[in-house]
Amino acid sequence: MPSLKQFTLCFWMKSSAGNGGTVLSYAVPGQDNELLFFDHTNIDMNLGGQSRLLGISSANDGKWHHICASWRSSDGAWQGYKDGTLTNSSTGFKKGYTIKGGGSLILGQEQDAVGSRFDSNQAFIGTLSNLNLWSLILPVEKIKDLSKSCKQDWGGDGDVYKWIDFLYGIRGGTRIVMPSPYFAFYFPTKGVNDYVNIWGMPSLKQFTLCFWMKSSAGNDGTVLSYAVPGQHNELLFFDHTNINMYIGGQGRPLGISSANDGKWHHICASWRSSDGAWQGYKDGTLTKSGTGFKKGYTIKGGGSLTLGQEQDAVGSRFDSNQAFIGTLSNLNLWSLILPVEKIKDLSKSCKQDWGGDGDVYKWIDFLYGIRGGTRIVMPSPCPQ
Repeated sequence: MPSLKQFTLCFWMKSSAGNGGTVLSYAVPGQDNELLFFDHTNIDMNLGGQSRLLGISSANDGKWHHICASWRSSDGAWQGYKDGTLTNSSTGFKKGYTIKGGGSLILGQEQDAVGSRFDSNQAFIGTLSNLNLWSLILPVEKIKDLSKSCKQDWGGDGDVYKWIDFLYGIRGGTRIVMPSPYFAFYFPTKGVNDYVNIWGMPSLKQFTLCFWMKSSAGNDGTVLSYAVPGQHNELLFFDHTNINMYIGGQGRPLGISSANDGKWHHICASWRSSDGAWQGYKDGTLTKSGTGFKKGYTIKGGGSLTLGQEQDAVGSRFDSNQAFIGTLSNLNLWSLILPVEKIKDLSKSCKQDWGGDGDVYKWIDFLYGIRGGTRIVMPSPCPQ
């Protein structure tokens, strides 16, 4: 976080816990309470080791509340707001002070040392949403507007931290609560630094993979690469000009050409070990199929699954010419063969209904593996 001489913090919260829960804790060397919002029974703003009560009580009543606080160094003026209404204010608080930059900002725990020494009695228990931090004092009318709905309109994203920034710092059992089609990944450049990587896939004797994509790149872009020791093409979907599916080092063209025409397309592929049957689909229509492909084979578990790059070694050795350039959304992997009618249904809209989340990997799982300049786009721009 940068140094700050003024700020506004706003967030939505829902809790019924009776402990002194901590929404936000910012610590720097020598001051573990450089900025702290503590005790959702009666929210306290702590700044440079000194505190003021915001006049916000009973935020832990089990209902959703919009909370804001602001502070300015020049005159020490500060304000607290609950659900768009001013709850407390004054001047002279930490007048002339500068909040130091470069520290550790944590949601949900109170730091008694930089980045550590948490106390379970001070943990936040409940749900947080739309927490944003600005380096300015938001107008009262803007705070009232933000309190009306979680659908933040203009100015809804903080210039110091916007809500989406916190996706990159999730730890422990903290859960993301959101509809799966709500975001997309944008891979902006031809390079080797932008990708998504997760580990731990189980062994598979059959699967269906579906995803939405939009690209106008002419290179051999890689949507998905799964590598295990001894076989870096254990499962591969490669070349969006004419998509090929590789299993255990052998490939089949799916009959899906021109997926890089700059339009959104829904792509699916399935395979079964028992008879080697496989199918490719584009926008709900079967494009190609066959049997006898890797019959009796088992896709090995425990490897590295990467979106946006082709692995020539487990988790590494990418080639910029094989990078995916464009936008991906709603990629799901199932351990079964989806019925044709289900694939047709999924191709109609990014709003996945029943069965829309894969039982091996669902789209939301990939949020935890973002690397490089891969961007999250919210809401997903794919067809609704």
